[in-house]
Amino acid sequence: MNNAKALVFDCNGTLFWDSRFNLAAWNEISLRYRGVPYSEEEMARLDGRTSGVTAAYFLGLPLEDPKVNEVVDEKEDLYARLCLTAGSPSLAPGAVELFDQAKKNGYLLAIATSAPKRNMDMYRSWWPVLELMDAIVCDDGKRRGKPMPDIYLDTCKALGHGPRSVVVFEDSLQGIQAALSAQVDQVWQVVNDTHPAPIAGVRGRLSDFREFIPFL
Repeated sequence: MNNAKALVFDCNGTLFWDSRFNLAAWNEISLRYRGVPYSEEEMARLDGRTSGVTAAYFLGLPLEDPKVNEVVDEKEDLYARLCLTAGSPSLAPGAVELFDQAKKNGYLLAIATSAPKRNMDMYRSWWPVLELMDAIVCDDGKRRGKPMPDIYLDTCKALGHGPRSVVVFEDSLQGIQAALSAQVDQVWQVVNDTHPAPIAGVRGRLSDFREFIPFL
């Protein structure tokens, strides 16, 4: 992998294949506040962006309006219940094996996610293996969200390596655009259970993280 020093993972749709839960929660919010369902076109356009951006869009309010945060909390409560109702949530295929092998080979690990901190705290309680992460950078309500490069630039800074020294795993168009805009040149697209279409600019596509182990 040339000079790669770290592996950086998006979370939702990448490490945790939870698209159906997010869609169901946002659809309920859309029905409550707009009286119409969350359309597939809207989901494709907003996928990968922060919850605040999506809530503001549904409400027709500026991102800084206090009502936006109220609706974000409402949505995340719905989302968490849906995840737990479905059974024991699991990480994506091969994720644990890749974490273990990458650590053995001396790579740093990080998560760069649009999810809020409350969700990351929940995931860490579900999957203790996330303690292997050297950095977890989530939405703080301050930086620009994907597809802007800010979260990947901040994650690289937290790891102490430049964008050309990390490998990024993403599933969404907005996330991949964010990584490419940050000048990451080793971006891999995760083909999750929604079977996303190929996205230009990636090094490759994988549906099981064990497929990447030979590249370490």
